[in-house]
Amino acid sequence: MELIAPDTRGIRELLAVRAAVKAAALVDRPHGSPAALVQVSPDGPELGSLHALDSGPVVLGRGTGPGIRLRDLSLSRTHARLEVLPSGQLFVTDLDSMNGTFINDKKIQAGEAYEGDFVRFGACVFRFLSATPTDG
Repeated sequence: MELIAPDTRGIRELLAVRAAVKAAALVDRPHGSPAALVQVSPDGPELGSLHALDSGPVVLGRGTGPGIRLRDLSLSRTHARLEVLPSGQLFVTDLDSMNGTFINDKKIQAGEAYEGDFVRFGACVFRFLSATPTDG
């Protein structure tokens, strides 16, 4: 029987989740997949979650309305507005959040994210994946 010190319990599971997040951000996705955000930090139940961005502007935050809703207390109720542009980039607008919005560690009020960029809302970090072309 293998013993694991109490302070390292769950390390294997965490490493497996991180590997899955890394793989999700690097593998080819099926044709016609919408643009998406993959949560890469912080550790917790939402790590690795994929949020599709396929139908017009969406608001991300802790609020209860439609949009991307996360339970992280570093987020404002309506933290940021996200919109995938026809060019494939993600246009991000901070909605006067308390803890800021960042693209690749640069604080923004509004800006564009490109394939593979990291977008941070408060303490929550996501990797942006562009939409994939449809078959045809």
